[in-house]
Amino acid sequence: MLIQNPNWVKRRVGGTLLAVILLVQISGVAVTSAQAEDFVSNAFQNQWNSTDADIASGKVARTFFWGPQAFAHTQEVYSETVTGTREVQYFDKGRMELTKRPNQDPNAVTNGLLVSEMVSGQMQLGDNTFVQRPFSDIPVAGDPEGSPDTPTYGDFNRSGLLKPGSPDSSSYGDRTGGLVDQTLARNSTVLPLRPLPTNVKYAKYIPNTHHNIADVFYNFFLAAPLGEDKWLPVMGFPISEAYWITATVAGKNQLVLAQMFERRALTYTPGNPSGFQVEMANVGQHYYQWRYGTNLHSDTLPGNYRLLLPQGKSLVSSSIYSKENFKVADAPQFINGLWPSSNGLAIVEAGYSNVNGYNAALYFADLTKPGQFKELPLNPGVQKPSVEAVNWSRDGSRAVVTYTSQTPAPTLGYSMYEKTVVSVYYFDGPNLVKTLTNFDGVFYTYSPNGVKVGPQTISLSHDGRYLVLGGSGKLIVLNLVSRSQASINLPANTSVYRAVWMDNIFSTLMVEYSTDTSANNPIHKIALVDITDDKLIERGSGENISGLSVSPDGNILAILSGSGTDKIVLSFRNINGQELGAINLPVTVASYSGIVGASFVGWAADSSYLALGSRSGGPAGSTAIGFFLVSPIGSKILNASRYTGDYLRSDVHKVVAPYYIVNTIDQDYPVDNGKLQKVSVQNVDGSNTVTLFEVNNRIYKLDQAQVVQVPLTR
Repeated sequence: MLIQNPNWVKRRVGGTLLAVILLVQISGVAVTSAQAEDFVSNAFQNQWNSTDADIASGKVARTFFWGPQAFAHTQEVYSETVTGTREVQYFDKGRMELTKRPNQDPNAVTNGLLVSEMVSGQMQLGDNTFVQRPFSDIPVAGDPEGSPDTPTYGDFNRSGLLKPGSPDSSSYGDRTGGLVDQTLARNSTVLPLRPLPTNVKYAKYIPNTHHNIADVFYNFFLAAPLGEDKWLPVMGFPISEAYWITATVAGKNQLVLAQMFERRALTYTPGNPSGFQVEMANVGQHYYQWRYGTNLHSDTLPGNYRLLLPQGKSLVSSSIYSKENFKVADAPQFINGLWPSSNGLAIVEAGYSNVNGYNAALYFADLTKPGQFKELPLNPGVQKPSVEAVNWSRDGSRAVVTYTSQTPAPTLGYSMYEKTVVSVYYFDGPNLVKTLTNFDGVFYTYSPNGVKVGPQTISLSHDGRYLVLGGSGKLIVLNLVSRSQASINLPANTSVYRAVWMDNIFSTLMVEYSTDTSANNPIHKIALVDITDDKLIERGSGENISGLSVSPDGNILAILSGSGTDKIVLSFRNINGQELGAINLPVTVASYSGIVGASFVGWAADSSYLALGSRSGGPAGSTAIGFFLVSPIGSKILNASRYTGDYLRSDVHKVVAPYYIVNTIDQDYPVDNGKLQKVSVQNVDGSNTVTLFEVNNRIYKLDQAQVVQVPLTR
């Protein structure tokens, strides 16, 4: 929930790939495999130099305060700035920030309260603005994989009530001089420890947060390059006591002392060499993973983002960061549909049209290397299938393909739509292990003239368990585990337009529907639907609703309304239906006279902003395409851009990775000058533009261009 009151990365991007503007985020990895990047600010470099330059040069032997290099930088939402964002740069051990408040030194560097956020679960987007998220379940120390006994950041929130900037309700009194003799395990369990690996005592009590600092850490604070007057801005106040914990180091379990501070997590390992007994945890890496959902230690390495683009019968894959390109596979017919998963697989539709209608087949491919398409079995009773939707489960192990079966009608010159069929495919890595082709039925029929009656929306729950088909007068729920079917009771004369699953509520989805479809401008209602008890809880209504979107964390609802030359309104509500703010989108960004429309692109991975696209047409083929980034925090426009040209066509921008946004540009020139297609890579702030592809060739299916994160190996 929003409690009160884009992450864009500028990175040098190399490579020549194959029409688009791509706004690129860089993701980083552990120090052993990170793609280093330059400092984005002299102020950041000066901060790093003051603590880590001598370590990197070998002049001193001790732990890094930040890490050998940065691995990512971006603009993040922060409500107190003029622009609504602040520049940040991530290092292994923390995050540097340039908030640039009014009447403040623009080069004043602060260090993020990353540990407080992960321990409390409250992501900070302003001085007094927080979004509640789950506590971080990342182990605080040791190998990335961790040990089942290693406590996570959330385990240090023993009361479950810790708030940034406030004392912990499980705080202690002054224990100065007392032994650090407790151990903390998973599930916040605290027990006395005997025997102790070594005697460590508490050296200082901090009344601000009611916690004590272990002497090994306090002595570290007093030594160079910090000191009594410098440690607090770097470390922050302690937000836990010190505990002995079990951590896996180089594959072996051992006891280490750990203590959480607002900005850093510190560990003490008695057996380490001098200078490395006290170390800082990889808080920057851990926070980046918690906030953006990017696992920096798996084989799906950030940075291995690839552009997928159908080229006739071929699917080509090109690296965003290098010149390493390859053809994934060839299909028997032209590729007309592409749906990649989260684990490096893709489903492909390839087919052709003739007088008897559209005839297609489905295939799947491994995106990690060149290979062959493998055909997917369809229901044997299906004729001339046409894919309506492909839904992947979040882990990429299950794909649900909803397609229509058609009956050829040569005398009419087209095929008659017959029924909607669902097939479920189960994958283990690149292998198809099970298919439910008999889990189908006439869920929605079609009228004799071929006009579809439904479904108008098809949506798969994130865990892959439930599939919802919504249309005229009904909402059907298919349980893909029990292979059962049920209907949700909706008001009479209801037409369902959209259904979006909530990320934080297992069995609930958000639906947009109307009960008076005969009106010129019917009132659209938005409601939560619990599929386990048939309840609809209204969360708002309005005319001319043209878009509905739920943030990835399930806390914020965005509603887009307005059409034609009228104003376009974007409003935000929390999960309880409470208004958070609204903004009139500046349609002048797409300012040609004519119809103006806007549509959702997608959310940033941390739910802190939403991307939208708009389009308007003018005389003689003139076109304007607008693009907006809007934060629900204060309903601020963070970025707006505009592309114009004659006969310009563009696929809507797509948020397909933490910060990647794709816009395909396809320009029709008059007379015989051919067709221009262009793909470029650009940061949200407009820097570092790199053209990846430019050609007069309509064989590329630009409307299907996607950037996906692909595992390095299988």
